[in-house]
Amino acid sequence: MKKNRKKLVYISGKITGDDNYKQKFDEAAKLLSDFGFTPINPTVICDPKWTYTKQMHTCLNTLFKCDAIYLLDDWRESRGATAEYYVAECLGIKKLFIKDTKKENKIHFEITF
Repeated sequence: MKKNRKKLVYISGKITGDDNYKQKFDEAAKLLSDFGFTPINPTVICDPKWTYTKQMHTCLNTLFKCDAIYLLDDWRESRGATAEYYVAECLGIKKLFIKDTKKENKIHFEITF
């Protein structure tokens, strides 16, 4: 019998030029984990001392193995995140969007693929 595994979700967003990128990606990873996904956080899998090319090579190779990509609000401001988006688009990797909606003074999240 095949065991169900959690969906792997790659986090994509602006890193270069964002002093708080680590916190932003960590918060996204926690949110995804809370929803039952296995988050793939590029700030954890890449060494900041690596060249940009090596980081992107590692990130794209990791993205290939994921079930979905979670795009942070600022992804369009990033050359790397834009590349990740287009690779996901070309490969048919689902895009995950988590929308924060307020109803009856409570926060609800809607997940769409």
